[in-house]
Order: sequence, then C-alpha cells, then structure tokens
Amino acid sequence: MFAFFARFLGVKYRFCKNKSPVHKKKDIYVVSSEALSLVEDSNEKNNAMKTKLFVIVFFGLVLATGCSRCPEQKSLKEEAEAVENVLEKYMIAIENMDYLAIENIWEPGDSTIMLGTDSHEFLVGWDKIQQAYQKQFSLISDVFISVQDQRIRLNATGNIAWFTQKMTYNFIYEGVARHFEGIRFTGVLQKNQDNKWKMVQGHLSMPAHINIGK
Repeated sequence: MFAFFARFLGVKYRFCKNKSPVHKKKDIYVVSSEALSLVEDSNEKNNAMKTKLFVIVFFGLVLATGCSRCPEQKSLKEEAEAVENVLEKYMIAIENMDYLAIENIWEPGDSTIMLGTDSHEFLVGWDKIQQAYQKQFSLISDVFISVQDQRIRLNATGNIAWFTQKMTYNFIYEGVARHFEGIRFTGVLQKNQDNKWKMVQGHLSMPAHINIGK
C-alpha cells in the first residue's frame, strides 16, 4: 500500500516539477502526509476490528462448549440419582419381603444373573432369582438393612450403571436376632426400552461365618 502511494506521488511530482518545483513539491509532501495518516488510521481500525472479532469468537466458543457440556453433566448426575433411588427401593423391598417390588426392579427374562454366596448359587434368569429370595424369606424375618460406602458409576451415554456398597444386615433367624456387618453387594443396572432402570446383574458376598439354611 505504501509503495503504491510512493509511486503515485513520485509520478505526479515529475509531471509537475517544470511548472513550480518548490510549490508542487510542498503540495506533494502535504498530500503524502495526509495519505499516510489515512492509511495508518485504516490499519489501526482494521487491527481493532480483528481484535474485537477474535474476542467475540473466543468467548462464543467458550460459551458454546460450556452449554454443550452442562446438559450432559446434569443428565448424568440425574441418572446417578435415579439409580440410587432404585437401589434404595430395592433395599426397602427386601426388608418388606415384597416379591412384586423386587420383581419390578429386576429385568425380566433369562438375561439377568445373580451370584450368591455359595459356589453353586449361580442364578440365571428372574425365575431362579425369585426362587432364591423365596427360600431366603422363608428362613428369616424382621429384616433391617443399612447401607454404607455406596458408589455408583455410569457410562458416557448414561444408560448403564454399576455400583458397589457395603451393608449391615439385621434379621431374626430361628428366633434369634442376627447382626452382620461388612456384607458386600455389587451389581449392574441398565435402562430398558421404557427408559426405566432395571437390575441385570447382582453379586452378594458375606462373611464366611454366616451359615443360613444349612
């Protein structure tokens, strides 16, 4: 840009120098100063506009990124709370020996798995799991469960959850009050087609000295 003005002014000066060199030379320098001032002002405005545009784009990207992440994080948090609520209902159903409530929490069919405390307790399908609960409930009464150290995790899409927790188990067995601590319960829940959380896998492990029903 500056070279263009220099060539333009130089040609104008050579064309006019025979008539009034000093006066035209002065006029040329006056015009040249104004032209350079205009060019500098234009460059400053362009730089200012570029800076403003960069700032707008930068904060736009930050806001867009934040908005795209917030709903996902909120959704996962809500799903974790929903899973926690299902697990709480499950403990209450066991305390109340409520087969229907327990059945509503488990996924029906043969895809579910429950591992018991004995090596032969490998239960596949809700029917087998239900039979195990029926046997357990026929042996004990007055069940009270407290949960500690519960941890719930979800996958990125929020449709599969797995958990671990410790439990203190209180019940009456053969007329005697029993109290056991440190019982571990782990499992997996999955959302079904109705967008409801269902238990698909569970594993109970108890202290070795528990000997119910043997």
